Amino acid sequence: MNAFIRTLLLSALMMLASTSFAQTQTHPVMTGQYALVFFHFSQCPECHHFAPTMKRLEQTTQLPVYDFSFDGQPIPGFTTPIPTTSDITSAFFGELKNAITPATFLINVSNGKYVRLSEGNVPYPALLNSYQALRADVAIMESLQ
Repeated sequence: MNAFIRTLLLSALMMLASTSFAQTQTHPVMTGQYALVFFHFSQCPECHHFAPTMKRLEQTTQLPVYDFSFDGQPIPGFTTPIPTTSDITSAFFGELKNAITPATFLINVSNGKYVRLSEGNVPYPALLNSYQALRADVAIMESLQ
């Protein structure tokens, strides 16, 4: 991801963390170094089935979740999505045609570096295992620094 896109993404995420924005939205304020990013589409049945799994991971990890909707519409459990832009789509997927939903990422909110956690409607044990494996992988965690 080039520096411009990384800066743009980080700026968008930091805007979400601002106190004034957080008071009017339901997105959590970023208080730590990492967050979860969840991409979905309101007409995607797999996204609807996956939403409770993502909520469970949010509760387990205590990390904030930033949900991005490709059509700007909510899904159950994620009622105020952040509409995706072409820049955000490009940063995470390259081209829109490469986007598989649902998709999740672990992001370092300090620098915008991220790693993919999952694609598709994976079961909770697989999602949790992916998260735990990433956090335990020294090389991956160093790459996020």
